[in-house]
Amino acid sequence: MQARYMNLHNIDARLAQMDERGIDVSVLSFNPPNWYWADAELAKQVVQIGNETLAKVCAAHPDRLAGYAAVALQHPRLAAEQLEEGIKKFGMKGALIGGSVNGEELSKPKFHPFWAKAEELQALIFIHPQRFPIGEARFQGKGNLLNVIGNPLETTVALSHLILEGTLDKSPTFGSWRLMQEDICHRIAAGPVRAS
Repeated sequence: MQARYMNLHNIDARLAQMDERGIDVSVLSFNPPNWYWADAELAKQVVQIGNETLAKVCAAHPDRLAGYAAVALQHPRLAAEQLEEGIKKFGMKGALIGGSVNGEELSKPKFHPFWAKAEELQALIFIHPQRFPIGEARFQGKGNLLNVIGNPLETTVALSHLILEGTLDKSPTFGSWRLMQEDICHRIAAGPVRAS
């Protein structure tokens, strides 16, 4: 019987699991809430260490492993620099970000420098939910509702704000290209969102 989850701690074991499951390439990343609380200097150091380490792991198995850069999105201009370094220096494919940043929506104008850099670099941005705290009390009980409902709801709200508040319309290519390229983790809880 196969393990339910891919090994997160041993690369050789993960590669063996990938072979067993017929997976050619796996994209590795770090979970952003681990440093969204940090001040700029500490966040810069944490992300630098993480990205350098991840780049070394991926470089050891370039045909099997790729990486998403870590970025300190609570400091948007720093995050834009980290995204550029991740792609240009470390060969990352894009970045993994949370569905919100310390309760702030990704569509807020303060994050526009990050989105502009992502567009400039044609970077893939992977939005990963961090739970949906507002509804957390209702997700208690059987059925793992926090994951089944809460996480898809987090990504639905995040993407809805990006679309409806015009963040994806900031340039001629931003909206259409970004909608095709963003990878939304846990998919969308609600149906398609239509902006008019």
